[in-house]
Amino acid sequence: MGREVIQYEEAKELYSIASAIIGYDLLKVCLEGPVEALNRTEVCQMAVFVTSVAALMKLREERPVVSKHMLAPFHLHTVHPFYH
Repeated sequence: MGREVIQYEEAKELYSIASAIIGYDLLKVCLEGPVEALNRTEVCQMAVFVTSVAALMKLREERPVVSKHMLAPFHLHTVHPFYH
């Protein structure tokens, strides 16, 4: 999970910030597992959330016009700091 977005510096930074807050390397868990860790709710929810926001960052870079229309499912306060 997340392998497709990590080439973008903003996405790497997002994973780094999340890792500092939660106390473990989220990107490493997303990329390498173990699967048992990803199956735990507290890890899975963070992984899905951060990867989703990172995917929006990738979309913003690749297709800026389209990405503005994709923000509807995300709460404004969640996305705004990453979408300037």
